[in-house]
Amino acid sequence: MPFELTLLDIGIRLLIGMVIGFTIGLSGVGGGSLLIPALVLLLRLETTVAVGTASLFGFLAKILATYKHSKLKTIDWSSVKLFLVGAAPGSVAIAIAINHHRSHLSLLDAVAFQRLLLQTIAWVFVGTTLLMILKLLRNRTSRASASDESNSAPLSNTRRGGLVLAGLFTGILIGGTSIGGAVLIIPILMLIARMKADSTVGTSIAISLILSLITAGIYSSNGQVDIMTAVIMFIGSLAGINWGSTLSTKLKERTLTLIIIALMVVAAASMLLKKSPSPTPTTSSQPAFQQSDSKAP
Repeated sequence: MPFELTLLDIGIRLLIGMVIGFTIGLSGVGGGSLLIPALVLLLRLETTVAVGTASLFGFLAKILATYKHSKLKTIDWSSVKLFLVGAAPGSVAIAIAINHHRSHLSLLDAVAFQRLLLQTIAWVFVGTTLLMILKLLRNRTSRASASDESNSAPLSNTRRGGLVLAGLFTGILIGGTSIGGAVLIIPILMLIARMKADSTVGTSIAISLILSLITAGIYSSNGQVDIMTAVIMFIGSLAGINWGSTLSTKLKERTLTLIIIALMVVAAASMLLKKSPSPTPTTSSQPAFQQSDSKAP
């Protein structure tokens, strides 16, 4: 049970939360992208539990950020609504499908399913890393031209439709893997809605907040969230976010992006090379879909 965590267990979770918070404050990236491999490889949670726990952590971490950006008026609520028209159904559908499929598998099939989901997440890492590299290259060649055109005119019907379709794809990805928040949403808002940088950040945080809440709720209802781990890591992240935000003002954006890309490459490689688990899965301290295959890490 969660209350059986030792001081070492709590300390490890605080440290992981601090590191993840540091990367979030430093570059805006790190929620699902770095937390999933930490939960799977370090805490040895089942992949589905890791997705649910990362979603709850992401929701908690984005509450204050959404409030602050709302006060700064850097959230385009009309774009948030359009994006969620596609993203919310996609996230709900894939999260329910995964948890339903997971709950009806035999023990051996469940282990194979967790392995398949882990490999899928790893390949999503590869795709998002390539997207970040392309964004980095694009910033070098067209930094000046992209900044002036933003929010100056209402979205055309084509762009509104594009935002809904992009939301559907992103919702499916986040609902199934808890990955893709800032990495996917920010470029989409820049390309389709043509927002300025500050508006893309605020708007993407608001969208991610809602999608994380939806995903965490569905996974939690199926026993696939380690609530205590998420809360402890969130507490640790508060100091990390503060330190990372302070340091972000002293480092160049290109340097920060390269750091995150390097971390994501290592994470993807680690998950792809991870050996298949034994037939007795090791899950979080929260009960999973079966009481018999849950034990404290």
